[in-house]
Amino acid sequence: MAGTVGSEERFEYTVIGDTTNTASRLEGMTKVTPHMLFMADSTRARLQREADDLVRVEEMEVRARQAKVAIWSVAGDGTG
Repeated sequence: MAGTVGSEERFEYTVIGDTTNTASRLEGMTKVTPHMLFMADSTRARLQREADDLVRVEEMEVRARQAKVAIWSVAGDGTG
């Protein structure tokens, strides 16, 4: 869900929900890897055309997710 939340004193545009939480957690997980970004398999599957520079990293546990998430990254993004 995306929209403006708050009160008259403090009004902010924000995004909330499971997709946002997962994306935030994936971003945080990159900090302990050589990868600059992680993309969930669900995002890769929605690309309108095949991306030949994506590499599958592995299936990883993501906090607050019941199942492991298949993770993708960009080839050569710091991994050699």
